[in-house]
Amino acid sequence: MSSTLNVRYYNNKEILLFPPSISDFLPKDDLAHVVDEAVEEINLTPYYRKLSPVGNPSYHPVMMIKLWFYAYATGTYSSRKIENKLYQDIAFIYLAGMQKPDFKAISEFRRKNIKELRDSFIDILQICHRLGMTKLGEISIDSKIMKANANAGRTYSKEEIDEEREIMEKVLKYLEEANRVDDEEDRKFGTDRRGNELPEGIS
Repeated sequence: MSSTLNVRYYNNKEILLFPPSISDFLPKDDLAHVVDEAVEEINLTPYYRKLSPVGNPSYHPVMMIKLWFYAYATGTYSSRKIENKLYQDIAFIYLAGMQKPDFKAISEFRRKNIKELRDSFIDILQICHRLGMTKLGEISIDSKIMKANANAGRTYSKEEIDEEREIMEKVLKYLEEANRVDDEEDRKFGTDRRGNELPEGIS
């Protein structure tokens, strides 16, 4: 389906001359591999529906979700810090397929897809729970994590529903805090500056 979408080409499995793959820079049991595979499994239809068929191609939603969920798992809130990591942190570089969206594109994707990201984060946590994971970076995955609407024929207890609500609130709190941090940095540095630029004479 993605081949018909108005998005930039994205393939973070691109074969390079040396090393043969970006992933070779990372240990085989690195958290980034888990995030990479989990995001490939979730439903992306809500994001595709929002894509404009005209104009400049958007960054691929798969890539942006991977960046934001990995940021969530590693306690990174700032879009500017995510942009910086796309140049310095091999896990982020790998998940982005070596693409370099700036902090404005990273932030805008989150702002436009708060609800969708919340749902996607819960789906990813559910996948990790099924894999038997109890921790994902800085996130503890409760043994009872579930999705209340995953099985319409099942009756859920109040405890299970309360638990899902608590998970959703934690995810939403992260996304709202990321909004707050970006707004604060916009006021501090200006909406067009990262805040870590070299002085003009030096650059």
